[in-house]
Amino acid sequence: MDFLSDIPPAAIFAAVVGTVVIIAGILFNLRWALASFAIMAFAASISYSIDPYTDTLIPTLFTPVQLYRNFIYMFGGGLCYLAMLAHAGKLNATSINQTGLFLIGIAVIGGAFRILNGYVEAGLLSLGLAVFSIIPLTLIVPNLLERREQVYMLMRWVLLVMGIWIIMNTVQFLVNPGVLYPADSGRFQGLTGNPQFAAVLVSFSTVCMTWVALNDPVKIIRIFAVATAAALAICLVWTGSRTGFGMAVIGLGIIFASRIGQLIWALPVAGIFAVVFLQFVSGEVGSLNPEQLFRTNDTRSSMWGVQIETFLANPLFGTGNPNRAGASENSYLLAFSAFGIFMGTMVLAFMVLSGMLILKLFRNRKHEDRLGRSMSDLAMAGIAMYFAGALLEGCIMSRVHSATVYLVITATIGHRLLATRAERLAHNAEALPESDTEADYHEDESVYLPDSYETPQENVWDPEEDWDGDEYAEERLAY
Repeated sequence: MDFLSDIPPAAIFAAVVGTVVIIAGILFNLRWALASFAIMAFAASISYSIDPYTDTLIPTLFTPVQLYRNFIYMFGGGLCYLAMLAHAGKLNATSINQTGLFLIGIAVIGGAFRILNGYVEAGLLSLGLAVFSIIPLTLIVPNLLERREQVYMLMRWVLLVMGIWIIMNTVQFLVNPGVLYPADSGRFQGLTGNPQFAAVLVSFSTVCMTWVALNDPVKIIRIFAVATAAALAICLVWTGSRTGFGMAVIGLGIIFASRIGQLIWALPVAGIFAVVFLQFVSGEVGSLNPEQLFRTNDTRSSMWGVQIETFLANPLFGTGNPNRAGASENSYLLAFSAFGIFMGTMVLAFMVLSGMLILKLFRNRKHEDRLGRSMSDLAMAGIAMYFAGALLEGCIMSRVHSATVYLVITATIGHRLLATRAERLAHNAEALPESDTEADYHEDESVYLPDSYETPQENVWDPEEDWDGDEYAEERLAY
């Protein structure tokens, strides 16, 4: 408990009071489990940084929180377990989807292989994280999305987490900005471990905040999301990460593919917030050097060669530790080099089946209403970003990573959409007269919407509102 001595008593008191409130809320209402999810998302958004020249910790105002992020992450998972125990009768224990099963498998097998290779402490920590974070995360999120409109509340909690993250970085910037970006590179890393980690986090959150700005029915939430997305976009450019920038392009491209009209109003508003943010930081930073995003030098192929050589030297069980794999610049090669052929094959299967999930969502999209289509876009964007980023980063093999949290969110949304449509089709098939043909059945599949598919009246857009270009408003009212 020595780390408590570095935390102000007021902060400790606030944390204790907040924990008591969250526990009380969870015991009375399952929706409070969203707070436990938010704690996990927050813990995954921070990390400590080591000075590469002195091999010492770079201190910040929030060093104790950064150092114990793993335990904060598991604490959030423990609160998820509390919610599951308190509301066992309301939860579906079989709701863990394909994505969740793969993430659990990767975490458990990774922990076991660490132990087999002699890294007992690291292996036990991996197993602990699997039990107290990955399992509850992949179980609680599907149960919090039983109704489609609950996606709004889930994404608002993500907005809250990223708002807190921006505030923490802003406070640190005002006190000692130098720790937010290494002097040798000038690339933003914020309160994370390095610019690449920050870029992956910011790319995912920028896409999610853009989705909130385009879809949330509450105007003030949309405005807050635009401001947050603008600040995050500046941070993304500041990281100078081509990986993060490419991921954001993929995600935003999918989100805006069918929304060019809304892009017209979103860009100027985001631009205003971006200019304000630039004015705030320009005096200290000078230039964000966006040209770093368009560097043509190769920083990956030599690392991939090291990973391949490491795998060939240890094909069955790998090195047992990603830190001993020589490099981590590719999740797929890292799976082979760190944990051997079985883990590598499992990760490749994960990628292929997730690609098939994207294809199913794309084909199903035409059968959805406006909210369903926007949810499909978010799900496809998140999944595509995760596996594209994994080509250049070791996020799949990381024990605590923001990319994992965002994958669980977006993939769960996708699985839920497909499951809901399957329920709808099954119900319609039972309701059809025997003389009806299969073609008639498919034409009439939208006549029934199960309870989990209904959109409450307060979340339905009014076609008379100032939501320009909403040609789907009448369709949503019909539901």
